[in-house]
Amino acid sequence: WLGTWQLLNLVHLLVARAVPLPEALTIAADGVSDANVAATAKRMAEQVSKGSSFARELNDSTRLARSTAPLIRWGEDHDQMEAALREASDLLEGRIAMHAAWLRTVIPPVATVLSGGLALLIATSAMLPLYSLITKLS
Repeated sequence: WLGTWQLLNLVHLLVARAVPLPEALTIAADGVSDANVAATAKRMAEQVSKGSSFARELNDSTRLARSTAPLIRWGEDHDQMEAALREASDLLEGRIAMHAAWLRTVIPPVATVLSGGLALLIATSAMLPLYSLITKLS
C-alpha cells in the first residue's frame, strides 16, 4: 500500500499541474521508493499512452492496491482525475495510518510476552542442572 500511495500521491500532484497522465506516471515512477512499483508504473504509462484505461491497468496490476481502481475509473468517466487521485491517495494514507496504529498497539504486548517467555526459558535452563545435581546428591 505504501508504494501505491506514493505513486498515486505523486501522480495526483502532477495531474493537478496539468501534466498528462502517461507522463505523470513516468515521472512519478522515478519518485517511488519501491522498485517493483516503479517498474509497474512505467509499464502502465506505456499502456495508458497507447490508449488503455488507467483504471484497467491499475486493476490488472499485481503490485498495486487494486481497491483504488473504482475511484480512478470514476475519475476517468467523469473527467475528474485529479479528485479521484486525491481521494485514492487519501484512502491509502488512511489505511496505512490504521495499520501503523494497529502495529503500535499489538507489538508492545507481544514483545513483552515473548521477552517474559525468553526470560523464563533462560531461568529454567539455568536452574535445571542445579535441580538435577541436588536430586542426585540426595
